[in-house]
Amino acid sequence: MDEAHALGSTLAAAWQEAYGPSLIEVPMSMVASLALFDTPTPERAPQPMVEVVELENHAFLSELYTRWNLGAYTWPRLHHLWLPWFEWVGGLLMSPDQLNSDQRIIAAARHIGALAAREGLADLVTHVHASAQCDLLGHLLNALHTQLQEGSSCPEPTPLLVPADNDIALAQQLHPGVVVEDPAAWSGTRIMHLVRELRQRGIDPRTITWRLRATNPVAAATLATSCALWGLGESVVIGTSPNDATWLGTAEKEVRAALNRRIGPC
Repeated sequence: MDEAHALGSTLAAAWQEAYGPSLIEVPMSMVASLALFDTPTPERAPQPMVEVVELENHAFLSELYTRWNLGAYTWPRLHHLWLPWFEWVGGLLMSPDQLNSDQRIIAAARHIGALAAREGLADLVTHVHASAQCDLLGHLLNALHTQLQEGSSCPEPTPLLVPADNDIALAQQLHPGVVVEDPAAWSGTRIMHLVRELRQRGIDPRTITWRLRATNPVAAATLATSCALWGLGESVVIGTSPNDATWLGTAEKEVRAALNRRIGPC
């Protein structure tokens, strides 16, 4: 979708101007926070993003951290994958000296949150991303990742967001109870295609078991965000290990550990 691509490019360019090409987890976290907590989801954050970005620095960061604490209760199987979304916030909150000295990253994050809200990202997430029509978060991730690689001595190729044609045949073979495994899911564009096709066939995607991997931690956090928006939070396991033989077992252990932290040992 041209609108999603344009918005992704706009936000990536804004981050480049405000901070530079690095730390792409910061702008992605602002967009993910807005997508999950400023759109119709099981829980809402105490304040909308348009108000959060107007808070003074400590309150701004505290509100962002509160949102991700809420995410631990709403999506306990996915929350551990969102470490890139809240680790930078927690680091600033726990270090008063850093909070006082690192004003540029706070100002840049605030700018992205305000811009995303002003550009109507929440409505776009609701209308095209959550409905599995367009991988909006993938467009932003790819724009930011491409910028980051341009200054790298060993650039890592940015995966393409593949068209739906590649996945229609597979979607026609799926039925409740089957397992879909994708060890190179990146932002989840192919999963989105399958979710959309299943819904069009009257099949609830939550009746499928999804086993997905994204070895890039920011991509994995983006994938987990999209899976939450697509309603797959209870039926997906997302791995990040590069080990082809053990990634799934490692991911399942991480989910069990996350659930144990949330509700206690089973």
